Amino acid sequence: MRLEREVADHWSLVVSIPHAYRAYLNGRTFQAVDMQGATCGLIRWASTGLSWGYSVFLQALDAKDGDVLVADFDLIRGSVTLYLRRVAERLSDGKR
Repeated sequence: MRLEREVADHWSLVVSIPHAYRAYLNGRTFQAVDMQGATCGLIRWASTGLSWGYSVFLQALDAKDGDVLVADFDLIRGSVTLYLRRVAERLSDGKR
């Protein structure tokens, strides 16, 4: 499952998902890693469909307003790979 969210000026990010996906994520914790496999915290999902724990990763990469957090969840392994698509990169390839 892939989640993409634009980052604001601050590193605190709480996201929600549609009700249909909640059965797969409710109450789960995922080990977060970056693209190189380095550990960068835990991502948690509440029964309400809210998720948090992204700030360690966003702070480490000094995320800026307009960057996009990409999170690829492996539901079987219980892990998530995080990637930051920079705003300059998005503008150069035509993705908003």
